[in-house]
Amino acid sequence: MKHNNFNSKNENIGRDSLLEQRNNQKPVLNIIGYKYYELGLFDTNDKRITILKDFLQEKLITYIDEGYEWFITHGSIGIELFAVEVLIELKRLGYHLNIAIIEPFIQQPKDELNDWQIRRNKVIGQVEYHNYIYQKRYEGPWMFKGANLFMMEHSTASLIFYDETSNSNLKYYYNALVDYSSNHVYNVLRVSFDELNDFISFNYDN
Repeated sequence: MKHNNFNSKNENIGRDSLLEQRNNQKPVLNIIGYKYYELGLFDTNDKRITILKDFLQEKLITYIDEGYEWFITHGSIGIELFAVEVLIELKRLGYHLNIAIIEPFIQQPKDELNDWQIRRNKVIGQVEYHNYIYQKRYEGPWMFKGANLFMMEHSTASLIFYDETSNSNLKYYYNALVDYSSNHVYNVLRVSFDELNDFISFNYDN
């Protein structure tokens, strides 16, 4: 499968840097998770987002302490967007890390952006790297399969927020991760709702 070349904001940061990290077996973490509507979040000010971000922060700090410096994601609105927001804040706090949002394809322009899209565009402007795997509009589901493989090939592990009891297309990504890890040195780090609920029970009164 042929992928388009990337042009980074910084000539020292981007696809070549990710490949170097991957080839040298330096840890690169791919972040995957539910979209906002799958979590029942329809208001950008929903208080549950703060809880989710606190949970993600605890997870991500652990991986930073383990040596992860590059964090990549498709940047879907939901867990992936919240994770990027957390990483941006951790950078402000002095943690050394780089963030790449690599979208599967170019989105169709919208006449009017909703609150979620405005929030996402703000985040895109603060990461080290942003680009598209396929430099064209959506043509079919094969693009997701190819894009997901690209993310696996450019990372050493995936952190996926996925519960097997839920009805989500994430099951296809998760199954692909498991298959990939069976043939490569690759870690699949799965987070379930049980783990989130344990975090809430331990950290919050209500």
